[in-house]
Amino acid sequence: MRKRLFVLALAGVMAAAFAGCGSSTESTTGSSTTGTTAAAQASTAAGKENVTENVTEKATGGEEEMIVGGWSVSSMEITDAHKELFKKAQETLTGAVYTPIALLGTQVVAGKNYRFLCYKEASVSELNAEPVYAIVVIYEDLKNNASITEIKDSEVPAPVSGKDVVGAYEASSDLAMNDDATKAFTLATETLTGVEYKAVALLGSQVVAGKNYRILCESKASTGNSETGWAILTVYADLEGHAEVTDIAEMK
Repeated sequence: MRKRLFVLALAGVMAAAFAGCGSSTESTTGSSTTGTTAAAQASTAAGKENVTENVTEKATGGEEEMIVGGWSVSSMEITDAHKELFKKAQETLTGAVYTPIALLGTQVVAGKNYRFLCYKEASVSELNAEPVYAIVVIYEDLKNNASITEIKDSEVPAPVSGKDVVGAYEASSDLAMNDDATKAFTLATETLTGVEYKAVALLGSQVVAGKNYRILCESKASTGNSETGWAILTVYADLEGHAEVTDIAEMK
């Protein structure tokens, strides 16, 4: 009887020992699996973060990077290559002669678009018409063929070089906005509503009892997804530091 009780007790101890080992093994295995999964998830998350950073860095990597479909402006200077391109594109144009005075931007497409600020003059010299400002877009394809794809004219007269008239507008030497013009433009446009204007070039100035500034601007409606337009604003700055927009000429 005692022997039988001893055997049963021994069997119980062994069963408890096996149960403990199984629990320990399961616990160790589970912990290891959980740790491995967590490490993998962390590694994956880190990989995604690195990829995101690389993509962001590539997308925003420097102002000189050309973005397909977007307009880019590096310099407004007209080069000999621009003049040749313009001459080629204008060969079949009749009724007016356009002379580029500034490069407003380029756009990479299947080829390249060029946007120029120009003087527009009548092709018949006898008309003796005063030149006006215009914007001309030229497309150059991958075979270097060039054509005019868009023209926006204005009725704003351009100062004629070599003809100094007292009280007339004086053309800006480099078209860059100076400090006085920028200050007057900012003051004059801060109360305008409905359309937002961005100063692009100072076309000229006129000394009066104060000063008038003629400024080429990009224009866009304040609401909605309207396309960017162009306008020439006349801003008057008085001698007391006030400024107002006295004329808005849309280019169409």
